[in-house]
Amino acid sequence: MLYQNKFETLEQLQRELGEYIWWYNNERLHSSLGYKSPVSYAQL
Repeated sequence: MLYQNKFETLEQLQRELGEYIWWYNNERLHSSLGYKSPVSYAQL
């Protein structure tokens, strides 16, 4: 969770934010996809 972290540098924030966005868009379970991740849904 980003809000629980204290970032020492802008680069650290950017890296963590990029990883979170990737997770949110690729691995997070979406109710509209039948509680599958977008990657799992695309493989159907």
